[in-house]
Amino acid sequence: AAPQPRAKALPSYAEVMAPSPTAMTDWEKEVMARLDRVKRYPRRAVLRQQEGVVYLRFTIDRHGNVLAYSLQRPSGVEALDEDALLLIPRAAPFPPPPAGFRRDKVELVVPVRYVLR
Repeated sequence: AAPQPRAKALPSYAEVMAPSPTAMTDWEKEVMARLDRVKRYPRRAVLRQQEGVVYLRFTIDRHGNVLAYSLQRPSGVEALDEDALLLIPRAAPFPPPPAGFRRDKVELVVPVRYVLR
């Protein structure tokens, strides 16, 4: 008798439910776009021609609610650092992570660039 072909193994629940890397990247872009929309270049920094990059660390739950936030790395320009810290509550709540996100929360570190045009 000829051997029977093996049935393909069914994917695990975790494989089926995990968001795709593309979905996560798109979600991160959406979070960054929301931060960018609420960013306000501080007037005193504009007058002094000050630019910089502030790194924010924040934690979001699976529903998009902010659990915690802080400066990961300040720019060295007080006005920019102050504005960056105000971005998180201004932008909250954030879009929830994509379908299939399995953790209770996600921690992000994002750069906020202040560049005069």
